[in-house]
Amino acid sequence: MDTSPSPIARKNSSRPPAEKFIAPQPIENSLKLNPFIGTAAIIGDKRKFAFVIISPNFVLLETWAHENKIAFSSRAELGRRS
Repeated sequence: MDTSPSPIARKNSSRPPAEKFIAPQPIENSLKLNPFIGTAAIIGDKRKFAFVIISPNFVLLETWAHENKIAFSSRAELGRRS
């Protein structure tokens, strides 16, 4: 009988890869190419994982919502519905 761990067990027991550094500017600039994104910021310095905070372009989003007959009473509501 084979007692070696399954490929999945071997994969899960391996050490995590060495720390990787990312340059946030190219990713942020790429996200900003989407006209519905107003601001994008990548946070990750001295953290285990990087994450992105995105602020919508509300002027364009409101216009889009009106054109598509999406009712909203506030920007917060529009953000939840989009």
